[in-house]
Amino acid sequence: MWQDPIVTETRSLRDEYARQFNYDADAIFEDLMATRKTVSR
Repeated sequence: MWQDPIVTETRSLRDEYARQFNYDADAIFEDLMATRKTVSR
């Protein structure tokens, strides 16, 4: 089966990011919101 390399890379990066927070959705959300605040300023 053919796999899109961009999708494969995106999924890998997403997994690395989630692993930093032990796949805790609340911790991921808090990090995203903190990042959003610093970027939007």
